[in-house]
Amino acid sequence: MLTQTNSIAPHKHHLRFVIRHLSFVISGLLLTTAASAATPQWICSTAAVPWRQMPAPQLTEDPAAKPDLLIHTQQPLQQIEGFGGCFNELGWQVLLTLSERDRTQILRDLFADEGCAFTRARMPIGASDYARDWYSLDDTPPGSPNDLSLSHFNIERDRGYMLHYVKAAMTIRPDLQIWLSAWSPPAWMKDNNNYASGHLKSDPVIQKAYAQYLAKAVQAYQSEGLHIYACMVQNEPKSDSKYPTCVWTGEQERDFVRDYMGPAFHEQKVNAEIWLGTINDAKPEDFAIPVLSDPAAAKFITGVAYQWEGKEAIAKTHEFFPTMKLMQSESECGTGKNSFADAEHTFALMRTYFNGGASSYFYWNMVLPPGGVSTWGWKQNALITIDPTPPAHTITRHPEFYLMKLASHFIPPGSHLVTTTGNWGDKLAFQTPAGDTVLLVGNSSKSDLPLIIATGTNESLHLTLPSHSLNAFVLPEK
Repeated sequence: MLTQTNSIAPHKHHLRFVIRHLSFVISGLLLTTAASAATPQWICSTAAVPWRQMPAPQLTEDPAAKPDLLIHTQQPLQQIEGFGGCFNELGWQVLLTLSERDRTQILRDLFADEGCAFTRARMPIGASDYARDWYSLDDTPPGSPNDLSLSHFNIERDRGYMLHYVKAAMTIRPDLQIWLSAWSPPAWMKDNNNYASGHLKSDPVIQKAYAQYLAKAVQAYQSEGLHIYACMVQNEPKSDSKYPTCVWTGEQERDFVRDYMGPAFHEQKVNAEIWLGTINDAKPEDFAIPVLSDPAAAKFITGVAYQWEGKEAIAKTHEFFPTMKLMQSESECGTGKNSFADAEHTFALMRTYFNGGASSYFYWNMVLPPGGVSTWGWKQNALITIDPTPPAHTITRHPEFYLMKLASHFIPPGSHLVTTTGNWGDKLAFQTPAGDTVLLVGNSSKSDLPLIIATGTNESLHLTLPSHSLNAFVLPEK
């Protein structure tokens, strides 16, 4: 038996759940056609009432009106490649506590067209901080010599968890595009012989072996039917933590890509892009500039991915390298409270990254138990939490789930960010391949506020945004 909130007893309100669940599904199905509807659509999410279809706002001709927000659809910016989240072992572990029917519904919430409609996702190579414990794809017995030939390489651990998670999502989104990143090389490749902290050894034979390791990881997952389109050099190269990490400098990444990873991918005809990421550093001169200013390294790089402190570097990177693809690779993950304030913060991050040149945006953990405690003791948010406590399960879709749905549900790959002006700061606008305009607008104040939106024609929208709300407007092509 399931409930949709944390506080309602499961058996007492079963009928209420069924009604809400059906209305959630039906509204999602109806909204998949919103972009082609004849009138503007308005979806509003608040802490109290998420994903509410508001009365259709009316377009009016009012030359005297002074708009707060202007959409310039004739000024397209970067093309959007998609939205997604990350697969992790602890997410699949809690999903396994559900019935197959309920587990499938959650995956539909994330990947189906009537849900978030995620088209891309992230997958760790070996252990992330949300793995069940330490592991890599080439672990060796204690005291054994370095496995330079990678004879111990295997993905058997992932066949038990990660591959089931990804393939379950692919039953809903068969063409799901996935990118890879490692939190740590195998411990025997590091100068401290540990998954936590440390550095990749500078020995050329170790560097070559690690490049081969990354190439084999891409090919192994592709042989399982996964659509792996990219591989990152290193997750958060500035992190020196107790969970799986590995510290790099930009110059070290430059040399590794130029002399080992790039040549290995080229020689083995690895069908995946190499991205410089995921960078958690505020200065492009620390990573992007050293790597991309070296032509021999830059020729192997398709894009640069930023997260956390990287929000301060993405706009400058876009200025320095305007043709380079950019990605937001991980939303900041909160403290497990999953509050509406967290969703407002994530929307602020979304604005920073897209306005800085990002073409894709990724949440971190899609599914976790309540509190989101990692194996290494860090509490983090998730889009959806599942409380497996007997006698019933409680499933909660949190405010950030509805924010990601407001964006990804309405903004398909191939859309373009478009320029917006005016004195309303909390906004992003996109034009879809069908020619519709999607506007995301927040009101983070304590009061309902009037808003006039100029749509690029002689018409404008006049409405009032509820306090502390996140909103999507879909304006059909004229």
